Amino acid sequence: MLSDGVLRLMSPSRDPKTGQMETSHICQPGPISYIESTTLGLNSIFAEDRTRLLIFCANESADQSKRIIERLANDAKTNTPQNQTESIIALHHTVQRLLKPHTVTIPFADKLISCIPADRVEVRRVFRQLLSLIEAVTLLHQYQRQKDDNGNLIAQIEDYNIVKKYMTEPLSRSLGVSLTAGAERLKEVIEEKFEPEDNFTASELKETTGLGSVVYDRLHELRAAGIVEIVERAVGNSPAKYRLNPYPAAQNGLQLPDL
Repeated sequence: MLSDGVLRLMSPSRDPKTGQMETSHICQPGPISYIESTTLGLNSIFAEDRTRLLIFCANESADQSKRIIERLANDAKTNTPQNQTESIIALHHTVQRLLKPHTVTIPFADKLISCIPADRVEVRRVFRQLLSLIEAVTLLHQYQRQKDDNGNLIAQIEDYNIVKKYMTEPLSRSLGVSLTAGAERLKEVIEEKFEPEDNFTASELKETTGLGSVVYDRLHELRAAGIVEIVERAVGNSPAKYRLNPYPAAQNGLQLPDL
């Protein structure tokens, strides 16, 4: 469904009249909107899925935890009336019903070519994702957008700016040119707790951060990015030892242009 826009499969089932098993061909067309959550690290997600999805990471900072607690306390103190919640939901449903299918043209699409590093094969899907996101924003603003002579909606710079503001990080992760939020947070902990010449183990990081086995996946990501290097490999009961790479690779991320 994600790659071809349609799901095809052969399914055995029992005929209700004859009682005999028969195989039927099921064809379910897309497209679909698909969302799932996981506690797995980035490198534990199947690689083929990773290049087809946009990856959003939870903010694990203490400041974000404080904001969540404050919001929960405020909600508990002033609960929103049920009719107000239902009104908000109804408004969103109405907006969805008002939207009509349209083809979108992006007159500035060629201006975005140079910002995507073509040396990575992932660019073939990521650039399509970038264009699709711009089309989606234009579609949502279809009553505020002009049409060309063929009746197609014309994307505006404002549509691109929304994508640039909110989607640069997820697109950057899809390209593998920036760290996930979890790996970035682990990097900050390592730099805070250990000197560049210090060795440390995954168990020490577990104790310091309170994380479980996901530490190994985040360490793997830091190693792949050239930020952490392995000093001694695990032998028997002796755990592997790591340290900060004295010559880390630069993490430039994705630099989308200002149009």
